[in-house]
Formats: sequence, C-alpha cells, structure tokens
Amino acid sequence: MGACTCEINNEQYECFGVNCVNTNTGTKECEKGKEQCEAHSGGAILLFQPRIQQLSQSDEISCPEKKSDTSSLLNNWESKMAVQYFDTIVKKYGLPYIRVNKKGGFCVWKYDNIPEGDIHTRIVLKDEAIPHEYPKQHHDFLYSHIKVYIPPNKLNAVQNISGSIGYDPLKKELYARCGSFSANNATIRTVFDVLNDTKTKYEENINNMKKEEEHNIVYIKDELDKNHKQYEEEMKLYCYPGASTKCKPPIKMLTDKPSKKTNKTVVEKSDITGKTQIPTGKKYMKELKQFEQSSKSTIK
Repeated sequence: MGACTCEINNEQYECFGVNCVNTNTGTKECEKGKEQCEAHSGGAILLFQPRIQQLSQSDEISCPEKKSDTSSLLNNWESKMAVQYFDTIVKKYGLPYIRVNKKGGFCVWKYDNIPEGDIHTRIVLKDEAIPHEYPKQHHDFLYSHIKVYIPPNKLNAVQNISGSIGYDPLKKELYARCGSFSANNATIRTVFDVLNDTKTKYEENINNMKKEEEHNIVYIKDELDKNHKQYEEEMKLYCYPGASTKCKPPIKMLTDKPSKKTNKTVVEKSDITGKTQIPTGKKYMKELKQFEQSSKSTIK
C-alpha cells in the first residue's frame, strides 16, 4: 500500500490511512488530520497496534508527500511533476495505450482509453518540465489533443494566445500543453472564444480554471460539435487552404430549384464563391439541339 511521511511533534512516522506508525513506540491513531492521511495514502490501515495513543489537539500532523502505487511504472523518468500527475490520469482514463519508461519517455492515452463524449482525441504525458512564465510561472508536461478546424484567417490569433498551443492543419488537431487538465481546458476555452470573436482574457481564464472547470468542459463540448458541423467539408480536405489557394472544400452537388418567374429550371452549381448559375428550359434545350444539328452539317 502507498504511504506518506507523517510528522507528529517533530517525530517521523509512516502514515497508513488513519494510523501513523512508529516502529519503536508503536502506533499513534491519526484522528486529527485523518482526511489528509487518507487522501495521501489511499486509506490503508495498518492492522498491528502494540500501543495506541490518542493524539491531543496540540499535536501537529502533516502528510506532505504521496508515494504513488503506480510511480514504479515511470521510475526512470526525471520529471517528478509528470510522474506525480500520472496517477491523476490513470484514475480517470486507466493505464496508457503506450508507455515508454525511460529518460525523455512519454505515455499516450487514445482509442479505448478515451470514453465516448470526452473532448480528447488523445492525451500525452511527457517526461519533461518546460518552464513557462505566462500568465504565471509553471511547467508544461501534459498535452490535451482535440479535433477542430481552425480557419486560416484565425490561425495566427489562436496561436498567439499562448506559446503552449500547437495546431496540425492536416490532421485538424490542436493541442494545449500545461501542467493539468484544468489549465488545458481553460486554454482550449480561450481558443473557442477567439474563433467566435468573443471578448476574452486568457490570464483570467487560467486564474479561474478550477472554479470554471465544469463550465469549460461543457462549453468545449458544445463548440466542438458546432465546429465539426460548420466545417464538415473542410474536415475532409487533405490540404490546408491557408497553405495553398488551390486547396478548396469539395464542390457541392448540383441541385435543381424551380424558378418563381417562369417555368424554367435553374441549376445552381456552387463553387467556392457560390455565384455560378446555368439556365435550362425548353427554349434553351431547343437552341442547344439546333446548334448540335448545325455542327453536324458543317462537319459533313
């Protein structure tokens, strides 16, 4: 079982749930600070109790460090922050699809790891701690990937939100990188604010990331649905319009619409501008037939 160090009246103990164990003097029951110890140790209780001493109100208990049950899976990593956050991800998404336990390694959660309705296409945890001073000092090591189309005219604005945003226009995949899901969600929320021309402040969104976390998740889910519907054709492209003027969404199928003024039918062909119209009708077909006949007689 996992345990953490307890300090009681300047004496060191191992904390197992409600008990802090000292092998020399026996067991002291940690009624004070019980929740702290349970949170750090997983609530395990040591059964042997040679002597139990009830703590007084003046006794001080601290459980500053958790020894993770899964930390051994990443025991060759150097980033302690990334290793510590590994447990948080495992509790929510299970063990990773890919795990590289060596210096500079990484873990990937995708496919069956990601439940239906989750915002992520994949999650990546890396053995790194990238210093980042905006909007406040922290370190980056957690990548949240989402599927989204960013129009070329919005790409610079999106990438200027933070240095911890990346976008692959061919995969239509954006990532936010920070030190927690809360921070990544606040960043992605800001991305959609920018796409919607909504007044927003990235610094405020990050500062309120815990308080607004539930709201941010719901907002991101709704905006992802809207984005996928709005840019359904762009999502099918194997190129990016921002990189080539020849890259355009697929031309829509021809649709027949009856004209209100005459009995003619107007066939609209929508190109990138949507302006091309080809008239048809009895008179047009008659003229076309006459033209074909005259062409045949000329060839003879």
